[in-house]
Amino acid sequence: MEGLRGNADLQAFPCGHLSHLKGRFDGRYRIPAENMKRIALYMDHGCRGIGAARWAELLSDSPELSFAMLSAADVREGRLAAFDCLVMPGGGGLERYADLGEEGCARIRAFIRGGGGYIGTCAGESVLLNEPERIRILPFKGDGVWPRGGFSANIGLTPRFESLTGVAAGVRSVRYHNGPVAIPAEPVPECKAEVVATFACDGETAQDERHALRGAPAAIWAEYGAGKIFVFAVHPEVWDENLDLVRGAFRAVLGIEPVFREKVIPPDVKVDRILFEASAMDRCEDVRGRLAAVLEQANGPDKLFVPYAGARLEGPFPLLLTPWTEDAHVDIPVLIKEAEYVDAAGAGGLIWPSAGERGEILAAGDYEAGLEALVARSVEKDRPFRARVVAIVSGEDTAQGVAQAAAVDRLAKKYGAELVILARPADDCTDQASILAYYHALAKATDQTIIIQTFNGKSPQPSVETLVELIREHPKNYGYVKEESPGLQVNGRMEQLLRRREIKGVFSGWGGKGWIFQGTRIGTCGVISQRAEYAPLFVKIWQRIQAGADASDPVLAQAFSAYLYLANLGDIFSTWQDDEMRGPHLYVLERLGIFKNRLTRENGKVAEWSMTEKEKAEVDARLAYIGILDRKP
Repeated sequence: MEGLRGNADLQAFPCGHLSHLKGRFDGRYRIPAENMKRIALYMDHGCRGIGAARWAELLSDSPELSFAMLSAADVREGRLAAFDCLVMPGGGGLERYADLGEEGCARIRAFIRGGGGYIGTCAGESVLLNEPERIRILPFKGDGVWPRGGFSANIGLTPRFESLTGVAAGVRSVRYHNGPVAIPAEPVPECKAEVVATFACDGETAQDERHALRGAPAAIWAEYGAGKIFVFAVHPEVWDENLDLVRGAFRAVLGIEPVFREKVIPPDVKVDRILFEASAMDRCEDVRGRLAAVLEQANGPDKLFVPYAGARLEGPFPLLLTPWTEDAHVDIPVLIKEAEYVDAAGAGGLIWPSAGERGEILAAGDYEAGLEALVARSVEKDRPFRARVVAIVSGEDTAQGVAQAAAVDRLAKKYGAELVILARPADDCTDQASILAYYHALAKATDQTIIIQTFNGKSPQPSVETLVELIREHPKNYGYVKEESPGLQVNGRMEQLLRRREIKGVFSGWGGKGWIFQGTRIGTCGVISQRAEYAPLFVKIWQRIQAGADASDPVLAQAFSAYLYLANLGDIFSTWQDDEMRGPHLYVLERLGIFKNRLTRENGKVAEWSMTEKEKAEVDARLAYIGILDRKP
């Protein structure tokens, strides 16, 4: 490491959490102990996604490895010479060639030929292929079929794989996402390469008609000059159960099997989940510094590093109440005014319609017009919503759910909006297999983020394993759960989910009545609840939870007590039992100046929710005490 001093080296070699590692760290880079291997992780344009972030986490948390991130400029300037092995993560390959140029590619070839190691996954294999705009070391080229998408791929590990890595031969399920499918190309001088694992599954029919995935290389072992190479077309670094494949690659290349220590958080400890938007890594000016800072933040016995793809959702997501006109149609201008009120309050999202109202809205023929008006308003020039617009999908069967999800997707693309879908299991789901099939079908019908609601009173609840499998198959669609298990089991389910790094977030439900405990002690990412008229209180509660408050915090206690004080109106003025969602809350929306009336539609007819002067006086008194009328739009 001689000569790597000064501020330039501090920025070129930012490391993750370091305090537990062997060797000495002087504030700028790690000076390895004699028995440590020095690993360079390439991190520049094209390095994105969960796999790239996971590589940084794994390498920064291994006591046998000295780890630093290198840019393309570092490679061109010859800094690879200070390391034993270069790790090339997944993402995009062409951007790397553009950054490295022929000079950088030549540096990598010289590094490996001179005895350096190389381990790559997905694009980390692609950049070594012997074709234009690549480093041109491996005697393979791409099959020209792209994109193939992402899925759990079965790969067959050969006896040769076992002899090199110590990992038993056989079939494994590994994450695949548009990885290279290599075919033989012109030989490369000084390179001896062999396929040590093959795909044991099929791809999509259309792609397989052009070139079959089954039987193609899934892992390649090569010797180039004095150097050793182990590359995967898949992502073994992403899932914990495949980390033995990563260790095996290090064994083959460097003769060591590094420990990637699994963090075990005691069951009575709240998990502090540090989320990192891995899909946006290319958009960050200092990818290495930002990633290192997040890894340092995630260093602790109760912290979990959670790289994710897709949307970041958090905060309160209230369901809008549907306003009606006297001729039994949705009052769309009033609906927009209600949405503007929720957005102005600072909510994370707004949802329309509720499942209970959906049937009447469809019968009135107003569903598509209402949802389109909300979407159009949310992306209005110069005053777009900060809150995400969420549409409910509640299919009686798969066909109905798919049709609804596809309609939402068309609307999103028409307006250039990023929408969210809230989808409970279809009514005809009877077991975990049918639940999986239903949500797989929804993901194929839409590119939008889908929050899975776990309980609908008819179908079985999706198991934790089912939810994790869906996220692994469709990481951009899934990752968020509205957990509504009945009774006390809801809290245990939340804790199980939030200990899985695949989960992006869990929302509280059940009217938010368990939110204080679930948000402060378990770690839910917000609440999905009716009663949009109390959005300012929801936001105040969320702000205090984000600030680290617990139930002893007076501001949090006052805000939550105020919400319960007003929600209680639906208990004392209910026509059926308790927890009335419309009723007196329609009067609150009137008093806020949002609704024009208290009309509700049932069986195609509208009728006004009647209230005595005594009942109005009670609502007015509570509103005056809470001060919510001060927040009129």
